[in-house]
Amino acid sequence: MDIYEKVTNQIIELLEKGNLSWVKGWKSGQPLNYLTKKEYNGINIFLLNMHASMHGFKKPYYITYRQLKELSKRDKKNYHVKAGSKAQLCAKYDTFEKKVKKRNKNGRIEEEVKTIPFMKAFWVFNVEQTNMPVKEEKKAFNSIEACEDIIAGYTDKPEIRTGGNSAFYHPLDDYIQLPPRESFNSEEEFYSTAFHEITHSTGHQSRLQREGIVNMGATFGGAAYSNEEVIAELGSAFLCAVAHVEKKVINNNAAYIRGWLKELRRDKKHIFKMASEAQKAADYITGKTKNTKVKQ
Repeated sequence: MDIYEKVTNQIIELLEKGNLSWVKGWKSGQPLNYLTKKEYNGINIFLLNMHASMHGFKKPYYITYRQLKELSKRDKKNYHVKAGSKAQLCAKYDTFEKKVKKRNKNGRIEEEVKTIPFMKAFWVFNVEQTNMPVKEEKKAFNSIEACEDIIAGYTDKPEIRTGGNSAFYHPLDDYIQLPPRESFNSEEEFYSTAFHEITHSTGHQSRLQREGIVNMGATFGGAAYSNEEVIAELGSAFLCAVAHVEKKVINNNAAYIRGWLKELRRDKKHIFKMASEAQKAADYITGKTKNTKVKQ
């Protein structure tokens, strides 16, 4: 049994167990609460990014007035909002329970509790609007030699660009975009993500010509698109295994695959078909197979 088969069987075992939740491997850079470290979502992302842009704030951290007072008490400091600073309005959904009377099928009046949703407003300040000494932790990135060797060994790889908050492969212009290495939760998560996008790139028309990449009109969530995502994540898992870092990321690999593998229940052999394509991609990247196509 080769390494690719072992990884495929391990992923199938994880898929059958269920209860898998995929976690993005990097911090997106979107605004987050300074105290809880939770990212704001929905309309609040737009509101807070606009707020930061208007005032030139560089730090993505926000805090409520009450939280500022809690920190002041905890640290025994006089933290306060700077004079003239205005809070930014945000919104969140909440619910309340209300007792309502309802006639049942027998004609009797009964009382039931109904949960009613509503939108609740709250206000936050950017930490730069306070006198708190906010230190951003800068984590050093320690390259993993075996992973770097795999990337370096991909001889006709596309350009790999770094920056922004997204990871993707752009088939039309044939380049890979990755967030900064330091934004990832771990070195293994960076390489797992890089290997995913690198696997996508092998499908380019100048390389292995896979349908999900060559056919750029593939519908999001459609069969070709979904298959390509499964192939890319299996390829990532295979390359992580080659570099001996799979133990740190394989649960996340399986969780990601689970989200796209719609054919698994109907066709148990489907994942093996995708694994075969992923193996071709991994072999191509590691140089076990060479590109015999003539570039136009």
